[in-house]
Amino acid sequence: MSHSNGAGDSKLLVITDDQSFGDAIVDTIAELNVAASAERVEPPTDGVTAESPDAVAGAIVDTELPDPVSVVERLSSAVQLSVVAVTNDTRSEVVDRVIRAGATDIFPRTTANAQYELVTEQLLTESTYDLFDTVQDAITVHDAETGEIVDVNDAYCELVGCERAEVLATDPMEMSVPAEGYTEEYAEEIFEEVLEKGQKSYEWMIQTKNGECRIADVVASRAEIDGENRVISISRDITERKRRKQEFKEIFNAVQDAITVHDAETGEIVDANDAYCELVGYDREHLLEMDGIELSVTAEGYTEAYAEEIFEEVMNRGQKSYRWKIQTKDGERRMTEVAATRAKIGGEKRLINVSRDITERERREQRLEVFNRILRHNLRNRLDIIRSHAEELAASAETTNASQILTAVSELASLGRQARQIDHLMSRDEILAETDVIEMLHEIIDTTDSIDDDVEIQTDLPENHDLWTDEEVLSLALASALENAIEHASSLVEITVEPTQRECVITISDDGSGIEADSLAPIEAGEETMLQHGTGLGLWQLRWGVNKLNGELSFSVNNGTTVEITLPNRHRTANNPIG
Repeated sequence: MSHSNGAGDSKLLVITDDQSFGDAIVDTIAELNVAASAERVEPPTDGVTAESPDAVAGAIVDTELPDPVSVVERLSSAVQLSVVAVTNDTRSEVVDRVIRAGATDIFPRTTANAQYELVTEQLLTESTYDLFDTVQDAITVHDAETGEIVDVNDAYCELVGCERAEVLATDPMEMSVPAEGYTEEYAEEIFEEVLEKGQKSYEWMIQTKNGECRIADVVASRAEIDGENRVISISRDITERKRRKQEFKEIFNAVQDAITVHDAETGEIVDANDAYCELVGYDREHLLEMDGIELSVTAEGYTEAYAEEIFEEVMNRGQKSYRWKIQTKDGERRMTEVAATRAKIGGEKRLINVSRDITERERREQRLEVFNRILRHNLRNRLDIIRSHAEELAASAETTNASQILTAVSELASLGRQARQIDHLMSRDEILAETDVIEMLHEIIDTTDSIDDDVEIQTDLPENHDLWTDEEVLSLALASALENAIEHASSLVEITVEPTQRECVITISDDGSGIEADSLAPIEAGEETMLQHGTGLGLWQLRWGVNKLNGELSFSVNNGTTVEITLPNRHRTANNPIG
């Protein structure tokens, strides 16, 4: 039924019912030095449609067939193959009909090597150019020396809006956009790399005939065509894709919530928006080089192991909400509320975190909780005092009861004023300024020294030390620490300062019996409970002030109480928030 030589890259079909003639053509083509094989096929040719279009390059039809015209017509129209015919009579009416049916050439009905070398070259060339003009990608063929365009396909002509003759007569740089960096020098660099390495992928901006700029994704390859060195560029218009990507990026960076995109396998940050960069204080380039856990407060339980648990749950369930404490570039700790979602971006599995900074909200909620509990506790106690003394006052003419009432009312009013002052300072934005910590300590000591004449204040302080910080909040915090020490001291309070370029450590110690554990527990834990809560705002004022100053606070109770306050120098952070 058929005979094939089984070699070559492309296939040519020999359509004939003359077995010996057909086999001779197949063998002749096999002897040629061409990238093609041949196969004899007898009519009908219905099975040819099942052949892969990439495998069959063309057909040779024998006009000695009973109905060669219908065979040629079917192969050229339905199967869209390049077809040549072989005949013994070039003057016959059959030849004219075969040409009209779609045959591109007529050859003598022989098996000569020279003839089939020409037939094969013609069919393969026609097949190549059919493919050249039917593919959707835009193709240009360039002279490897000059860069001039020597051929283009229909898709490229459609892309730039020009006829083929116009394109071939135009300098390629006239269709580029040098103002955007797509210059002749850059084109020469690309050509050199393609000729040296064989291939290169890149993007290029094209200006169409009507002035529209389009972005193309280009793959350029070195080639030899008819003995000439060429560069073939296959371009795909990605303008709309780039536009959509840019729109997404603009939305991504415009939202106020901080967004990070993570690799679902490793947890690494692969993208972050402007809001997140601003939150953590790093630029995007630096951020993407960091290990994500570097931004976490591991000492408080926000560890790599906990992060892995969250990632696993998100990838299994699709989403999860949680809280995560981060540490910014300047060392500040911020609490974030995170909504994590599983996603696929560009075919890659990703995890998207949308984070909202809730630090100030948490701090305010904590203040309100403390204010509520302390004010309620003290209000109840003072009202009990006022009621009992008022009852006695009603039954007695002594003035001591009235004095006790006035004292209790005064204490309540003072507590209210203190609460309002604390809330105001902790709620407002930071006001950073250069502040001499030593001068401030001397002023606070002079103000509080008269509180208790039985307590001596000893200091070991340098002459001065400037710190970029919030002066008003610092004054409030230091006054609270010193007043607390004087209140609990038996006879001595000691103050020392250890300054460095980056921070300042202030230590205030007293020789009293030590603050009770029940009073310290909520301050160190950062929250009050029904069983653990203080009766005043002094220590909370100190705790919140140090937090506001982005510092650290610790207590040590041993033969008295030692308070250590570590304050950062905010100068570099204030002047260089990102980088």
